[in-house]
Amino acid sequence: MEVDEEQKVEVRFKTDLIQYRVTDKPFSVPVSLNRLGLSQTINFLLGNNKPVPFDFMIDGEFLRTTLEIFLEKNNKNREEIITIEYVLALNPPQPEEAPTHSDWIATFDNHLLALQAHIKSQLPSDTVVIPYGAYDNKINVYYRRGKDRKQTDKGDAPWVIGEHSQSVLGLSSALNPDGSVTFVSASQDQTVKAWKVNFKSQKSNCILTGEGHDGAVECVEVAPNNEMVRLPCPICFSE
Repeated sequence: MEVDEEQKVEVRFKTDLIQYRVTDKPFSVPVSLNRLGLSQTINFLLGNNKPVPFDFMIDGEFLRTTLEIFLEKNNKNREEIITIEYVLALNPPQPEEAPTHSDWIATFDNHLLALQAHIKSQLPSDTVVIPYGAYDNKINVYYRRGKDRKQTDKGDAPWVIGEHSQSVLGLSSALNPDGSVTFVSASQDQTVKAWKVNFKSQKSNCILTGEGHDGAVECVEVAPNNEMVRLPCPICFSE
């Protein structure tokens, strides 16, 4: 009786983590591999005695299924070499007390996991950042540096990176090659704004404002390639 060989796909691994880099030469892996299987592959290539957990992204999207399901869902050609980026996996969340905000929180950055992985190369590995928009008209970042610090420390107060004239209803981030992050915010004030943020220096500034909608802009999303902003309405941008 003939046994079908397991289907494979050619992949190339890349990472910004210098100490965890493996060969960039493409090789075949089973399409049945998921995050755990790929993590085991990287650890084998590194020769690690103690496994290091990794997360994997394809075209900026975290892999949460097998390669086969991901490729089918995203209409990827299996004959092409798939570039897979890997980062250190986030630690499981631990329940802790957190400071309350002065007003209702309306939205969180919809690319939060990719953002957290992006800033790990700039900040201490246990730093946690959670950008959000609120009904106090501000784009805030809950910013915690160090697992041993109390969240009531002055340095852990929300950092305001920008502000609208009315409630912030949507928020999305784009990761820049220079290490900075661009946030796009949507607001009840009928505008969309883009903010360039540097987490290392903790500086931010508004670089674009979009106007022209008849009502509140309730959602926004930056496309995975960072070249397009998805909006529920047409809008004109000005610097």
